Amino acid sequence: MKAIILLFCAGVLFYSSYGQEATIKIPGSVHDINSNAPLVNANIHIKDKKLGAITNDLGQFFLISNTLPVTLVFSYVGYESQEYTVEFEPLQPITIKMQPKTELLKGVVITTEKIDTVYRDRHYSVMDYELLSEGILLLIYRYSLNRSEIIFNDYDGNSIASMNTLPGKPLRLYKDCLGEIHLFTKIKSYQIFFEAKKLKLYPPTDLNEFIQTIQYCELFHHGKLYYHEKGYLDLINLYYSIDTNNKQKHLFYTVKDQDKLDFLVYNPENLSMLNPDFAPSLSLLRGLPSDSAILDKIRDIEVEKRFNQMAYFPSIYAPMYKFGDSTVIFNHPNSSIDFFNQEDSLVQSTAINYHLIKNKDIQNLVSSLTRNDKWQEEVFIDQGTKKAYTSFINLNGTKIVKEINLKTGQLIRAIKIPFPYVEKIQFRNGFMYYIYKGWGENQKKKLFRQQLY
Repeated sequence: MKAIILLFCAGVLFYSSYGQEATIKIPGSVHDINSNAPLVNANIHIKDKKLGAITNDLGQFFLISNTLPVTLVFSYVGYESQEYTVEFEPLQPITIKMQPKTELLKGVVITTEKIDTVYRDRHYSVMDYELLSEGILLLIYRYSLNRSEIIFNDYDGNSIASMNTLPGKPLRLYKDCLGEIHLFTKIKSYQIFFEAKKLKLYPPTDLNEFIQTIQYCELFHHGKLYYHEKGYLDLINLYYSIDTNNKQKHLFYTVKDQDKLDFLVYNPENLSMLNPDFAPSLSLLRGLPSDSAILDKIRDIEVEKRFNQMAYFPSIYAPMYKFGDSTVIFNHPNSSIDFFNQEDSLVQSTAINYHLIKNKDIQNLVSSLTRNDKWQEEVFIDQGTKKAYTSFINLNGTKIVKEINLKTGQLIRAIKIPFPYVEKIQFRNGFMYYIYKGWGENQKKKLFRQQLY
């Protein structure tokens, strides 16, 4: 399995090896004709031969041929196949623009709802935003962050307040579990507040200390703070509530990835590999030429550990939200949505399967790794409409957002985002918000709003 994953991560794959006489180099790239987005894993082969390649994450490919002319055949799921004849060795990479097929994908609703540009400016780009009850707080910038501002607009686009001078170079906005907004710079965190029709900043705190304090706090509900702690290689989440009146702490739920925990029990060599101490100690270094071998071993082990953590033992994704009077945990490791009442007692579980890879056998492993609708480990809640959504990404970078029926656990409708590689999706009162830049160096990041109903 590891070998197969590495093949897909390597960039460009060749279907067969070339002989010593192969000397003609054919580089190029493949893009969507409308958006110019790169098409990842598009297939290219030389007509009437078994030589070919697939594109990498940037849509690029590289072929070698020992004869000319040759005809290249380009194919991609959901696009019209295309041929291109190479008569002379190209002096620069060729560019192929592919046309999407006109038929709709089965089971996908292509939305025709209105899409508004909430914020755009010929000089400023949107770095980040947060949705508040009164309006939208936007962090905007120009000149490679040499000038940054925060603006506060209502949902009709009217200006409420602005802050034209910010301390340091901003990184992002952050909404904490109490609903307060913070501005992160490289080393400081500033809480933003609105007073007398002006935006102001509280005195800063150290960013690392702030993150350590607040990062696992999930929400404030029923007069209680809810948060989680990570346990045992991040394969366990412990969920707590703290009553703000009597300061009592209560562990009310535990989520485990039992399959991976069981695997580690029966495969202790994998467990030892994930142990933080599984590596030669730097104390062995003596300032001698032999140190290079120790350093090489440390690097190899660290790379292996990171690969195992990323590919086989990623941190579990089980977010918690407030939903009406209930507290809800999307328990993906155990394939359920779990509902808790005001006393933090489990009152209902709804089975789900949208997060599971459909093709689990070895024969279909390759197709499962390159599914056209890969789940993104994202769950969104629209508190206004009391609806939940999750997202899937296509090979061309566009996303499909699907509504989750919280009573049945099934996906009941799908909404396509027409732009590829959008950033920071949020929902409010039947609208979906996201940032999109577009293709080209002169494009600015803009905030869009897509109507769902």
